[in-house]
Amino acid sequence: MPYFASVGIANADCKTESERSIPVKGSGFHIAYNGLLIITRSDRVKVWDKDGIRKLTDSEIIERS
Repeated sequence: MPYFASVGIANADCKTESERSIPVKGSGFHIAYNGLLIITRSDRVKVWDKDGIRKLTDSEIIERS
């Protein structure tokens, strides 16, 4: 099963907004990480709840933007 991890890095010791996108060795930095996302098609997803294993209904599928 494929996974995706988005990781953002910003220079914490910057003096201007334009310097924030330039990581500097030995400098502090900020990390943005929201965990691993499973990449799959919604028609292949099944859930396990109190009723057992079942496919998701169309109303349960949420698109990420």
